[in-house]
Amino acid sequence: MQKSVFEFPHQINEVVVSDTFFARAYQETPARHRALIKTCIARLYDWYGGGKECGGRIESTWRGGFDSIHAFQPVEFCVVLCDATLESPARLLAGLVPALARGVRNVLVVRVGDSPWPSSLLTALELAGQDLAVDMTADQACQLLTDLSSSTASGLVIDLGVGAEEVDARLAKTSAVGIYSPVFDGKISVWMDDSQPVDLEALAFAQPDVSCAVHGTHTLFSSDKFSYDGDDFQTFLVTAGDAVFVPLSRVNDALTQSRIVLSPGHEGCWIWPDLRPEQFHFHRTAWTIGA
Repeated sequence: MQKSVFEFPHQINEVVVSDTFFARAYQETPARHRALIKTCIARLYDWYGGGKECGGRIESTWRGGFDSIHAFQPVEFCVVLCDATLESPARLLAGLVPALARGVRNVLVVRVGDSPWPSSLLTALELAGQDLAVDMTADQACQLLTDLSSSTASGLVIDLGVGAEEVDARLAKTSAVGIYSPVFDGKISVWMDDSQPVDLEALAFAQPDVSCAVHGTHTLFSSDKFSYDGDDFQTFLVTAGDAVFVPLSRVNDALTQSRIVLSPGHEGCWIWPDLRPEQFHFHRTAWTIGA
C-alpha cells in the first residue's frame, strides 16, 4: 500500500505570515546584518551535512552471533516552536536550519504570542528559504500538536521556549514524534582581547534578548545590554555560563567550562550542541539470527 503524502493541517493557512511582512522585514534589515545571518546559515549547513545522503539502510554482522538492519530516513515533518520572548535570529536558525540541511521536506515555524515578528527573524527565515511561518495563540499551538500526535506521520518538534512540559503532554502518546528542547541559561560572556576583538555590535544584533557580561579589555559599549565585569580570566571562566565568545587563544580553556564557545567571526552564529543530525531521522532496527 502506498504511503500517503504528509501535509500540515489546513487550518494553518489562516494564520500564515504573509509575503508582505517578509518583504518589509527584508528591507528593514541592513545589508551588514543580512550578511551575519547568511554566515550563520552557511555554518549550520556545513555542520549538519547539507547535501549528504538523507536516508539509508545499514546491514551488519556482529561477533555475538547475530545480524542487524538499521534503516533510517528523514522524519516527515519538523515544527520549530518559539514564543514572543525569542528575538535572536541566530538561535532561531540553530533550530531551523538543521531540519532543512537533513532533508526534512515539511518544516513549519510557529510563533506563539500576539506581538509583531522582529524583522530580523523574518529575514532569517527568508534567507534560509523557509517561507512557511505562522502566528498562533497558545491554544492553537496546542491543538496543532494534538493533531500531529494523532497522525501516523514521523516528526520532530523543536521547542525553543514555548514550554517543554506542555509540548511533552501533547505528544506523549506517540512514538513517531520526537521532542527537542534546548537548555540555555540565558547568559553570554565575552572575553575581549585587543588582538582579536569580538564585534559587540554584531553580537547585539544576533542576540538582542540576552544580556552579555564583558571581561578582559575595557571598551565602550553602544548598548546597555553589555556590562563590564573585570579583567581576570579565571573569574571569567568561573562565572561564564553556557555560551562564551573568546579569541582563538582562549578556546581550549573556555571549552572546559562552557558548552558553546565561539570565536570572533561567529558573532552572528549559534549552535545547539546536543541537537544531533540523527534526531532528524526516523529509525527502524531489526536484530536477526541466521541471515
